[in-house]
Formats: sequence, C-alpha cells, structure tokens
Amino acid sequence: VIMTPWPRDLNFYTDRKTLKIPFDSTERIKDVMCYYEITTIEYFKNPIADDPIYGKNMTKLLVNENFRLMYDGVTKIYAVDHVRLCADNIQ
Repeated sequence: VIMTPWPRDLNFYTDRKTLKIPFDSTERIKDVMCYYEITTIEYFKNPIADDPIYGKNMTKLLVNENFRLMYDGVTKIYAVDHVRLCADNIQ
C-alpha cells in the first residue's frame, strides 16, 4: 500500500492500493501507517501550499531510521521498514 497526497491519481494510473496522508500528528500518521501496512510513502513538500503543521509533522516523521529515501526529486519516495516502525504497536 502506498501513502501519498494524491491517492486517486496514483491508483488510477498504477492500479496499486493507495491511501491519503492524513493531516494529523506524527503519532496518528504512524498509527495509520501501521494499521494499513504502508510499504511506500510518496511525499511532496510544497512550502507554499502545505499546511505548516502537516509539513513539519511529515518532515519530523520521515527523518527516522524506519524510512529509507529511494528517490530524491521534487517528489520524494520513501521505503518503509514496516516491522521496525510498528514493533511497539504489536500486542
């Protein structure tokens, strides 16, 4: 499952399962990622259009050993180490 700001477009063109990045705290974003078993994040930081809290939370979340930057262009693509990210959520 890919988490992206544009899930409808990505799903239409790739036929992959997608989920919109929530506008919420880093903990809530992490919980959603664990629940839906997100494997990849597509993230585009636009300082003009992005909500300042959303951009700050996503930047804080992605600077972490559980995410590996795979592509660094205008849009950044991260691979998610789902097992490590969600280890504390497993009961």
